[in-house]
Amino acid sequence: MSYKTKREQELIQQIESAFVDSVRPSDDELIVNPEYDKADKFIQDFKGKTWQDVTLEILYRRRLQLPLFTAQAFRYFLPAFLIAPLRPSSDSKYNSDEISEHVFYSLISPAGKFIWTLKLKDIISGLSAKQKLAVTSFIQYFLENNPQIAALYADQVKSFWSI
Repeated sequence: MSYKTKREQELIQQIESAFVDSVRPSDDELIVNPEYDKADKFIQDFKGKTWQDVTLEILYRRRLQLPLFTAQAFRYFLPAFLIAPLRPSSDSKYNSDEISEHVFYSLISPAGKFIWTLKLKDIISGLSAKQKLAVTSFIQYFLENNPQIAALYADQVKSFWSI
């Protein structure tokens, strides 16, 4: 498989290595609110799958719904969402850049979003040092490749993630 650049290849390897031993939550522990009206479809997309099995189509479809995951499920499936935009997808009808943008926004502590900040801190506290490093590498890569977003959020992100 070819990659966009050597940097993407190295970042993919870093993420895969960091999350290789991740423990998959049970199918009953995938989402915060199983009573959510679209919970069944959401759960079906991830039920019985490892993060390596999740398709680009599923990642694209669920890119806006990352907050539905429990902290454990978010951590477990995060590498799939981080890696997808780093792989070439020129022939795909699914825009992997949209996935990376939504993942980025899910990894920051937005002003006035106290509940998400608490959940994000819970998510981060469950990451190993190696996983945190992989996530911060992705964040730095994203900011370098999105200067307009970096201008708006770089200080906030660097402060929150201690980059």
